[in-house]
Amino acid sequence: MSQTFNNKIFIITGELSGEMHAAHLVKSLKERFPFQFSAVGGKRLMESGVDIICDYQNISITGISELFSKITHIYSAWRIVRKHIRETRPALIILVDFPGFNLRMARFAKKLGIPVLYFIAPQIWAWKKKRIQTIKRYVDRVICILPFEKALYDQHGIDAVYVGHPFVNTVKPSLSREKFLEQIHSDGSNPIITIMPGSRQNEITKHMPVLLKTVTIMKKSLSGMVVVLPLADNIEMDVLAPFKDSLGDTVIIKKHAYDALAYCDMAIAASGSV
Repeated sequence: MSQTFNNKIFIITGELSGEMHAAHLVKSLKERFPFQFSAVGGKRLMESGVDIICDYQNISITGISELFSKITHIYSAWRIVRKHIRETRPALIILVDFPGFNLRMARFAKKLGIPVLYFIAPQIWAWKKKRIQTIKRYVDRVICILPFEKALYDQHGIDAVYVGHPFVNTVKPSLSREKFLEQIHSDGSNPIITIMPGSRQNEITKHMPVLLKTVTIMKKSLSGMVVVLPLADNIEMDVLAPFKDSLGDTVIIKKHAYDALAYCDMAIAASGSV
């Protein structure tokens, strides 16, 4: 009696940079195997042919204060994801960063006997080191993007493999300098300053006022400077509405963040994947 091959993989991401890594992973796997993917994700994974069962936009948080404002969305996502896992019984669950949510899902998957792979694992070497015990208990394999991470997991007897950082292959300009200058309507004779407030709505709300104030001060010394704001793909333009009066002649672009970094004279960026 022949058995049906389970080709279902479920991926959980919680913000844009993790989703970008996951989209590249999906593309690579699809070239080799006939997998069916579903995910907690956004536009990038959807464009990669992944079935999105829940959008991470409403559950992506930074800091405990934001947790309370989104607790209803997080609980709803938790129920949707558990129901999806129970009903589809994927052959593998791939967790991408987002440890607060994902480690709980790893525990849930373990109870169902579903293997869990952690890609872009929590930075336990920087904070919350106790999480390594949770990872050891509920995660079957960790895919490390930094060499010292594997050494740390090896010390704790956790199955881990080092693959290198995805940014090595993905972070590069998509346009020539000439084409980019056309995009921002500049002849390249004046300084170009790139400002990057972050890829989450709450980061933009917090960072834009100080970034715009900084730019205003700089303009007094750098006459004619061009200010470029690469808006993250997952952020809608109306998020900038409260700053309309202060933005002035700031050039807002989408899908060309790497070009904006490559060809600017200086960048002011929020910490994170950038």
